[in-house]
Amino acid sequence: MNGYRPIVELMNTNFGIFGMAEISSAGNTYATTGGQFDMPMTIVGAGGTAPNQALGAEHSQPFHAYVMGIPGLKICSAASPDAAYGITKSMIRDNGPCFLFAP
Repeated sequence: MNGYRPIVELMNTNFGIFGMAEISSAGNTYATTGGQFDMPMTIVGAGGTAPNQALGAEHSQPFHAYVMGIPGLKICSAASPDAAYGITKSMIRDNGPCFLFAP
């Protein structure tokens, strides 16, 4: 990644379906190299983890199942905006790929 720490903000995590190959590649690269090849990428998006998010039927499919099987990818879901802030800071500092389902 040449010193960069990209932060990808998805308006809705369902839009991550379009980047599944890249997300999977980042996790797999980090896992297969045993963390020797840094992949400091942070992905943040509304994850449909609360019933009152009002994202509509077309954007309310749970995306968790898509990414849970990717080795090397760290996945978190925050319970509050304050928790999301702290988790996001930790993910940015992490050298592996991370995915945050924000409330």
